[in-house]
Amino acid sequence: MKKLVVITGASSGIGMETAKKFSENGHPTLLISRRKEIMDNLNLPNSISVKADVTNLEEVRSAIKMAEDKYGKTDLLINCAGVMLLGNIDKQSYEEWKNMIDVNINGILTTTNIILPDMIKRNEGTIINISSIAGRKTFKNHGVYCGSKFAVHAITESIREEVADKNVRVIVVAPGGC
Repeated sequence: MKKLVVITGASSGIGMETAKKFSENGHPTLLISRRKEIMDNLNLPNSISVKADVTNLEEVRSAIKMAEDKYGKTDLLINCAGVMLLGNIDKQSYEEWKNMIDVNINGILTTTNIILPDMIKRNEGTIINISSIAGRKTFKNHGVYCGSKFAVHAITESIREEVADKNVRVIVVAPGGC
């Protein structure tokens, strides 16, 4: 069996399609999202679906431990969970700002905090953080969202520098709008 792939935000969009592809190619997968039923309905072989909030360290740690106990250490982490709530800064609610910052920034830090130390110890592994073109260019009505995605780029690039000599790859992908 191939090595374990952990994917957050696996109940929709890029996360879901990525999960399908890795499963089709024989990788065991841990799918993490707040919408478990959708992940379960994918019926992916060698897959564990866990309802967890990526901002909750203990929920995510428990999910990763369960998958690693069954399939071995995580070889690839894909941080795909994200929230895009648009609005002018003077009209958008504090709750929306907090939600975007928590999921888009703290979400990647949570999973990375759990998985990266073991990757460093094993001298192998890959982390892919899904950001957005909004992490490189600002857009009207996107203030907090752009800020959160700029942070994803900065965090990814900093971690990449920190682990470059440990054979751990850290990659940011920045899809654009349609």
